[in-house]
Amino acid sequence: MGAELRGVDKAYGARTVLRGLDAAFAPGRLTALSGRSGSGKSTVLRLLAGLERPDAGAVLLGDERIDDRDRSALAALRREHVAIVAQDVGLVGFLGAQENVELALAQRGVPERDARARAAVAELLAEAAARHGVTIVCATHDPLVVARADDRIAL
Repeated sequence: MGAELRGVDKAYGARTVLRGLDAAFAPGRLTALSGRSGSGKSTVLRLLAGLERPDAGAVLLGDERIDDRDRSALAALRREHVAIVAQDVGLVGFLGAQENVELALAQRGVPERDARARAAVAELLAEAAARHGVTIVCATHDPLVVARADDRIAL
């Protein structure tokens, strides 16, 4: 199932984060959202997950508009169609994402060489998107993830 933002505006108080954003996220593809801190990357993810509503515009999952659904309908939608992986839950703060995955694999007895190969995080995301036909949107500052992504949106 793909997703789309049509003419989305989002502000927090007097600070406008997104203005007239049009973006499409296709099934089977990894899309990297990049930009400086505060540019709206996390806001886009929260809008796509139905955790926030736009001030203007529309948010669609598949062909269905979700920004006008009530909380219960949004919870059901997330339960059935949306997965969220937070960047800071259960991670060792001074390690990068790939190093955290390597550490977790090593603790499960995976040899170091195999752990390193399996932990190539951007490659795993892109492969998962392609193999399962799912839409993966990743907010990142990592140029390796941006380079590996099928699609890129700079905010």
